[in-house]
Amino acid sequence: MDGIADTALFSMALAAALFAIGQLIFQRKTDRNYFLAAGIFSLSYVLLYFWGVDTGAIRSLPLLLYSNVTVTFLVAPSIYLSFHLIIRDIERRERPYWPHFVALPIVAAGIAAYNAIRDPLAGGPLVPVPGQLSEPALYAISLASDLYMLAYMLAANVEARRRVREGGAKEAARLRYFRIFLLGLLASSLVTLAAYVLVDESFYAIGAVFFGVTVIAYALYCSSAAGRERSIWFGESGRKADALKNVDSDRLGARLADAMERGKAFKDAGLSLGGLAKSLGVSPQQLSQLINEQMGVNFRSYLNALRIEEVKRELIVHPEKTILDIALENGFNSKTAFNTEFSRACGQSPREYRRSRQ
Repeated sequence: MDGIADTALFSMALAAALFAIGQLIFQRKTDRNYFLAAGIFSLSYVLLYFWGVDTGAIRSLPLLLYSNVTVTFLVAPSIYLSFHLIIRDIERRERPYWPHFVALPIVAAGIAAYNAIRDPLAGGPLVPVPGQLSEPALYAISLASDLYMLAYMLAANVEARRRVREGGAKEAARLRYFRIFLLGLLASSLVTLAAYVLVDESFYAIGAVFFGVTVIAYALYCSSAAGRERSIWFGESGRKADALKNVDSDRLGARLADAMERGKAFKDAGLSLGGLAKSLGVSPQQLSQLINEQMGVNFRSYLNALRIEEVKRELIVHPEKTILDIALENGFNSKTAFNTEFSRACGQSPREYRRSRQ
């Protein structure tokens, strides 16, 4: 690469790192933002790695040779888990995160051992930096890492598409720009894999650049006037913590409980956070924070939990009604969405639940 390309790599690495820092400083301290920061920091490192290889700086730290392969096993699950929490609109997963990172220490130890034993730069500064396609072992682990990244990016795109099918028009609107971003990352993964098809290692750096450009482009969009209204990450500022500063939380909580428990507002399939907040005389931000603080979940999860509890009751009390009728009467507008939510909450299908209690 020439000097311009090296400067571009370094600049994008710096920009990606600043984006990650912004997630930690300005955004809410949630799992999704922590994972996003970890993933983007790791991506920043990969960009710096290729800059170091191209400029020769990697020679001062030879044990870091091929560390871009190791870091891929951190980038992929970190970004995916952040995407998963965003797509599902939840604060944290019910299942543990650690299984996604089992491969990381194993690969890190293997790469470090390879560098220590083989000492690929032992010949001094005149010896070229060995490529990742130069030996079968390096080729295999490098290909595995890029397929690993592709699998996670593909999984995120599939999950987003499934969520839109389940949630209908509202979810489609919420995830529209985010799905474009996901497609960009998937395309970046495919660019990296071109290195194995064309036997050209420059595609490693090109793929990393594509990742960097995609992330920076989305960050700039999120920072724009339209993006601040529509983006998912930048729309959740830590400043929301002050939303209830001048509100009687206990009184608002009691009014919310009355609307839901006595008024059965959750049965309205079109109920939205904004509409419910307006009926209670508060802002959507205030109501959202109240639900998050008092119930420990977001509005969507709170609403679905109420609906599921009512469905469970009616499945037993009204055996003459069909399961679908009960679901529709309690705010669910899609059979698929209802079955998915019920199975997730109860660990069994609605039909199995009804049979087990007859």
